[in-house]
Amino acid sequence: MTVEAESLLTPSEAAAVLGIPPGEVGRLADRGQLSPLYTLGRHRRYREAEVRDLARRREEQGELLTASEVAGVFKVHRNSVHRWVRLGLLVPAGTGSRGRLYRKADVEALSGVQAPGPVTEPTGA
Repeated sequence: MTVEAESLLTPSEAAAVLGIPPGEVGRLADRGQLSPLYTLGRHRRYREAEVRDLARRREEQGELLTASEVAGVFKVHRNSVHRWVRLGLLVPAGTGSRGRLYRKADVEALSGVQAPGPVTEPTGA
């Protein structure tokens, strides 16, 4: 298939398919998640099939939450979320423009487990 026969999308059109702000489309391309083509005027265009495939993969991945959003679910400081990552209780799904992102399904699964509290010294009885 030649480039002329492919359906190409502008950044705004790609953003609408992905459900993200137009500026984020360029960042996805900069991170290698999309491969832009360039017009003679050096404007980016994206293959529709590639954009739809990325949208499908993002949907399969599920809703993503930031550390602050996860902390809000548990009513703890976001640093606690980072500690849970170090302890292996929560695994980041990746990073985005908002920092580390966590799958909502993983957070919901963690809510069934008691969140680790602060370390305290045992008291003598």
